[in-house]
Amino acid sequence: MACAAESALVTARKEPLESLWWCTGTWGSIYPLAGHTRSQDFNRTTGLITARLLSQQHRRGLARRTMGDENLCRASIYPSIPKSQYKLTQFWPKSQTQRGMWFGEPPQTWEGGPGRHIPGTGNDAMYMIWRWTDCCSKL
Repeated sequence: MACAAESALVTARKEPLESLWWCTGTWGSIYPLAGHTRSQDFNRTTGLITARLLSQQHRRGLARRTMGDENLCRASIYPSIPKSQYKLTQFWPKSQTQRGMWFGEPPQTWEGGPGRHIPGTGNDAMYMIWRWTDCCSKL
């Protein structure tokens, strides 16, 4: 039920809710981290797999939280995924040039709309992963 609420909020305000770290809006649940995805939509499935990959990296301590005042000048281990730290841009099979998308954003609102999947190109999609990093300059 919480994931359905986040789905509506992500569609309306285009930004994920940090408090629902186990959901990815219209894409589905991050957990289980491996296994079958229920969606038949190519864009939702590949977006969810990307979110799961980043979540696995955070869970293992391989990815870090790089945004916020407490992470200024050094990233900290953060076991759940900070969803607003990331944006995705699909560059294969159809590239996005105007803007990226938040986790869980419905494919209908992506640049190019629901026709982003080109049949016959295989089952692969490639995403550029953008990460927000708060930094400081040390003198």
